[in-house]
Amino acid sequence: MEHLSALKKSFRSGLTRSLAFRREQIRAIQRAITENVDRITAASRADLGHDMGPFTCGVIEDECSYALAHLEAWMTVQEAVDGPYKKQVRQEPFGAVLIISPWNAALVLAFQPLVGVIAAGNVALIKPSEWAPHGSRLIKELVQEYLDPRVVRVEEGDVETSKGLLSLDRWDFIVFTGGNETGRQDKTVMIKAAERLTPVLLELGGKSPTVVLDSANIQESAKAIARGKLTGSGQVCVSPDYIVCSPKIQSELQQALEQELLEGVKVKDGLSENPLVSHIVHERAFHRLKGMADRIIERGKGGFVGDLKPNQATLFLPPLVSRAQVGDEILESEIFGPFLPILTLPDVDAIVDYINSRDTPLALYVFGALEDAEDVVSRVPSGGCGVNDVLTTIGDARMPLGGLGASGVGAYRGKFSFEQFTHPRLVIVKNLSLSSSSV
Repeated sequence: MEHLSALKKSFRSGLTRSLAFRREQIRAIQRAITENVDRITAASRADLGHDMGPFTCGVIEDECSYALAHLEAWMTVQEAVDGPYKKQVRQEPFGAVLIISPWNAALVLAFQPLVGVIAAGNVALIKPSEWAPHGSRLIKELVQEYLDPRVVRVEEGDVETSKGLLSLDRWDFIVFTGGNETGRQDKTVMIKAAERLTPVLLELGGKSPTVVLDSANIQESAKAIARGKLTGSGQVCVSPDYIVCSPKIQSELQQALEQELLEGVKVKDGLSENPLVSHIVHERAFHRLKGMADRIIERGKGGFVGDLKPNQATLFLPPLVSRAQVGDEILESEIFGPFLPILTLPDVDAIVDYINSRDTPLALYVFGALEDAEDVVSRVPSGGCGVNDVLTTIGDARMPLGGLGASGVGAYRGKFSFEQFTHPRLVIVKNLSLSSSSV
């Protein structure tokens, strides 16, 4: 409550209103990243065993640079004159914003929305995930070292801390990034926000389908899908979750995927040597995924590539490819791990109907000839979509990131962040001197 009161006081003082102040804070975020690449890389390795430092820094720097280049234009008041009336649309900040960020890309998913929140003229409290303790600690340290404490603060803690923050009745906006594996905390956020009519941005993930059409280049498709699945070991909100294809190409596709995954994972001493591959976040998630894999193997539906073995000591799980049927456990909830089930359906209409019968995905991936792919894209709604590649819906400050329905509410990045974290306020001013002279 102390943090919120102080932030509210700063916002009401008008401190965040000027272009100069907003730019100053965004430049501070930029310095925090560029001057601490080694600390960011070390935190990434300590939490998840992979080297996402360069990617993390690049994405946040891009967000800062884009906002700095365009912020003045975004803040320009839209104006029209109508006789004695001057009509304006001003993009006004909401006020105090709560940012609840996840563990799988701890710094990116804390600082990326923060850039937009600050650009829009708000103040913010960040609650990082306790499942990335090194990342959480570093977020707090960087905010304290570089940013103005009157406008940005960090509160660490567990899920009870998040619940306590959500129970405060004076937030003006809430940003939450998470998903099914968090125990549906997203619904808690929505319920708490609804009680107070607080606007929200929810980025929730879910099962992102990958459609491989008969016209696809199988080898190139497998290479792209494998690379996407290996990144973060599938613990990425837009990771390809499951594959749908026709029976005609299933065998060739599965063989190509297994080959690409085995070549990409590069296991040595119970861990992957690929810097993009991570270990599983914690033992509970490891055992959930290991149990799922055991049941798949027992039923003869698939196995770990190259007969690689899980390593509980290092929390490493090898990639697994399996044959799936409608109703299988692995198709029912977000995997959030290095497993790729392949579901075969007779034709494109059946594929479209199946995907549309489920929750709207955060990302949809389609591989095939462009005309064939467009047919699927135009018939299947999703938050974002990639054709003939994966993970393409993240990483560009010019493009929006957001879900639809069960995969999220709202979108952000670049100008979309500025619009998301402001509200258009209509101001109409009557010039009495003009009004009098016209009588």
